[in-house]
Amino acid sequence: MDILDFLITQRKERELAELVVSLSSALQQRDATIRVMVEMIRENREAIQALADVHTVLNQNQHNLAAKQQTSTGPALPFYRPSPDDDTWN
Repeated sequence: MDILDFLITQRKERELAELVVSLSSALQQRDATIRVMVEMIRENREAIQALADVHTVLNQNQHNLAAKQQTSTGPALPFYRPSPDDDTWN
């Protein structure tokens, strides 16, 4: 019975060691996957920030263009203020 117990124990230890190696490999793969995902998130954040910067520049350009179009028609005519002696409007 002692030899049988020894063989069973040896087999369980071997299976346990194989399981530890398998789990270690799975954890390493998971860690590698997480690192890749973190890098992708970082790149996406950078891309989103770049798009936000472009959006800001385009909005500023649109604002500047609208302001330029308003002033390109020439200066506004001054408001007519008749002199106190002018009775044209009375």
